[in-house]
Amino acid sequence: MSADLLRRIADENVVLVQGTAWMSDAGAGTPIGVNSLSSKMLCGRHNGALSPLDTAVAAFFEFFKEDQLDIGTHMGTGDFDRTFTMINGPILQLWLLKVLWGVLEARAIRVNGVTAERFRLGVTKETLSEILWRGAPWPRHWGMYVFNHQGHPDEPVTLNSTRIRMVDVGGEILGGMVRLSGVEFCMAFERPDVPGVFQPGALTLQRKSFGRSWKMFAFAWPELGHDPINVMSQLGPDENAFEPPASRGPHILHRRRSFPAGTIQIRNRPR
Repeated sequence: MSADLLRRIADENVVLVQGTAWMSDAGAGTPIGVNSLSSKMLCGRHNGALSPLDTAVAAFFEFFKEDQLDIGTHMGTGDFDRTFTMINGPILQLWLLKVLWGVLEARAIRVNGVTAERFRLGVTKETLSEILWRGAPWPRHWGMYVFNHQGHPDEPVTLNSTRIRMVDVGGEILGGMVRLSGVEFCMAFERPDVPGVFQPGALTLQRKSFGRSWKMFAFAWPELGHDPINVMSQLGPDENAFEPPASRGPHILHRRRSFPAGTIQIRNRPR
């Protein structure tokens, strides 16, 4: 994980980390300095050569987080501000590959209780190097997906955080997921058998009862024909995103779930 993104999450240059392979268990999280964590995850040469990817995605993360916060905290019946942000789709896709491959090379994540070291058969370091450093074309169906169903209904979204997990079948790693401000972006090395959009053209954020207001993140690709995704918040005009609705008890919204095995989470330290 790049220092650029970690600094956007950090509290005084320190983040709270859970679930890495070098930790005994997820626990409540371990405070780690940004520079120390970024050096553990990727070597300096790897990070430095791909720093333009990190800069672009760190800026996307900041805008994505702030726009979701603006939607969730807007009160009253008046429209909230419409915003439009354009992101380079191939850059985000390459960054996902960089992060997930870097996690494996650093032996930083477990899959089924075992430290993971490589992707599935057929996904070679030579192929990944050609894509990442030399601009080689991606094999068919390889690349970024965003799935229709995100997260768990009992799990609150932590905007100022990121998560990393691998996707496997029988221990064979088919890709991985990187969660940015509550939304998971998948890097897959074959077509996933779940509903979703391959290389989406846009991600639009809206809120119920504010039909004329939206926040759009457009992903620019070199070719046409990329489908958009629309995300609709179910918060009503006067509902507070930080309070449970009166129709159900707060114990449901704030019920503690066990930390998912094989997941690395990075967030800011609670005050």
